[in-house]
Amino acid sequence: MRNLVGVVVVVFGAVLGSAGIGHAQPRGPAQQLLPNTRANFGTRIVQPGFTPDPMAVNVVSGGAVDVNRLNIGPGCTGYASQSPDFNFTLTGYMNFLRIYVDAVQQEDTTLVINKPDGTWACNDDAFGHNPEVDFTRAMPGVYNIWVGSYRANVQAHGRLTFTQNMNAHPGGGVQPQPVPVPVPMPGPPPYPQPPPPPAGLSFNANPNYGTRSFNPNFMPDPVTINVVSGGRLDVRAMGLAGCTGFVSSAPDFIFMLNGWDQFLRVFVDSAQEDTTLVINRPDGSWACADDTYGNNPGVDFNNAQPGMYRVWVGSYRARVRAHGTLNITEIPTLQPGAYVQLPIPQPGPQPMPPPQYGLNIRGPANYGSATINPHFMPDPLSTRVTSGGNLDARRMGLVGAACSGFVSSNPDFSFTLTGYDRFLRVFVDAGTSDTTLVINKPDGSWACDDDTFGNNPSVDFNGAAPGTYAVWVGSYRANQRLSGTLNITELPSAQPGVQQYAPQQQYPQQQYPQQQYPQQPAGASGLNFRAPPNFGTQPVEQGFVPDPISVRVTAGGMVAASMANIPAACTGYVNLNPDINLMLNTTDSFLRVYVNNTNGADTTLVVRTPDGRWFCNDDAYGNNPSVDMENVPGGMINVWVGSYRAGVRANAVVNVTEMQSNHP
Repeated sequence: MRNLVGVVVVVFGAVLGSAGIGHAQPRGPAQQLLPNTRANFGTRIVQPGFTPDPMAVNVVSGGAVDVNRLNIGPGCTGYASQSPDFNFTLTGYMNFLRIYVDAVQQEDTTLVINKPDGTWACNDDAFGHNPEVDFTRAMPGVYNIWVGSYRANVQAHGRLTFTQNMNAHPGGGVQPQPVPVPVPMPGPPPYPQPPPPPAGLSFNANPNYGTRSFNPNFMPDPVTINVVSGGRLDVRAMGLAGCTGFVSSAPDFIFMLNGWDQFLRVFVDSAQEDTTLVINRPDGSWACADDTYGNNPGVDFNNAQPGMYRVWVGSYRARVRAHGTLNITEIPTLQPGAYVQLPIPQPGPQPMPPPQYGLNIRGPANYGSATINPHFMPDPLSTRVTSGGNLDARRMGLVGAACSGFVSSNPDFSFTLTGYDRFLRVFVDAGTSDTTLVINKPDGSWACDDDTFGNNPSVDFNGAAPGTYAVWVGSYRANQRLSGTLNITELPSAQPGVQQYAPQQQYPQQQYPQQQYPQQPAGASGLNFRAPPNFGTQPVEQGFVPDPISVRVTAGGMVAASMANIPAACTGYVNLNPDINLMLNTTDSFLRVYVNNTNGADTTLVVRTPDGRWFCNDDAYGNNPSVDMENVPGGMINVWVGSYRAGVRANAVVNVTEMQSNHP
């Protein structure tokens, strides 16, 4: 059955890779796939527009892992090795990428691909017995690729193929064709072009100790890689400011950061020798260190930009090689010799049985449910509730918690946390009314509170585990039903009576100090266009497809756009941060940004272009705003989606188009 999830072509047969057909590694018993481990048939780092095209690698399919039983995604089937067969690192966004397999013996093969964001793309039988996966707008990062055999205990020789040519496919015999490159419109580039590496250093060489791709708030933390420092190249002779030591030509390690990160530290821990760090950032600039922690170097990145980081670990003295570890962390207190590793998800104890006093943990919540990720937006997540019920929490004997108040049988609210969160607070704001909290945690244990903030309860979770939290809001006294707001936040400063929205993930003050963003020009003192966007950054290339690009957001905020000193006639209430950012790769002659799917809510738009112009609109199409921009230079476009009335939050979709016929 054909299941095209991306563009992947695997071609078996001709010898076109660096690994020979006869060099398949033995595949022992395996129960799971292991992304980001050493690949059986090598690694490759490529840039958009790579040549030659197609690029093919000799592989042998099959292995002991039954992929179908892993339930990792639709179309994922076959038998594969535990380690990837090939690791493919893409250095930038691509409009189109195809990966396919062509088996020599006409054996039935499959493709299993772990993408840079951790999701899976799979296929079987796109072309006869050969699989193919197509990716439109392929994201940069590391792609771990397994070539499976549909049948157990079968191995097939063939080629894994990568192409940008939509006409190439297994058995198609299509000759490599040049890929059309969009001709930039006149205008300034979005950023200065990164300079080439200094003589001797290689950006395109495979790293000595591997690659890794991860998201902000990654786990485990720190990421640790065993390395050996040193090389023959003297960094001091390269003219890189502040850089020293002797390094190899190839990077020692490459990592792809998939989003803006408030704080990132890279450091070396080696007890043997004086080591140094040389790091090439995504924008082409350099960061170096020596002796930050004794003889160990460390580099801190505040508001680390997404993209590829190339890392060299040097030795201060020539002809010296030292063993050590390269560490990447988001923990500001972590340094050489101070390992405070955060927990990683492990199979936990079986949940405790529900109490015998009428609480229905798995019952439908009275006031709804939500699924939230670490760094969720908006923050706080607030829900109007009415406290109280007929069940006395004090008589339930809930293990490990001193619970009080009267609650209902079903939870009042439930939320599922998708990953570990360093800090999470759940609190009630009911004014002076006396309310309580009863929370069932993912491991089945309980957390309760009364009167943390006056008569309002609050529960803090440090290192909150992923899973489902069932929440009851109680009344301290029987036969009382009290109105209030249940709030979930990552802000340690948030509490009843203090209304605020997070500019982005905030950490406990004692461990995660607030990051200060650059001050803005006086012309826009009310909005922080340099702060991270609430709903992500979308790359935009001239002639993009599909058109329009659509992003779901929540409209509204606490900043009155009319009072933000913006040099345009703006209305509505918006967040302090942009809701989305658009990274435009070159000058575009026409762009339209508009909002729709608001279920009738009256929304507004505030847009800032890279050259500092502001555009605002309300009601271009009924209650939907739209902004047209001409000759937009490359760079970052900031977009705020407001609600016309204060205190209103509305679901909406932001659309970006180059077609004047597209509108709400």
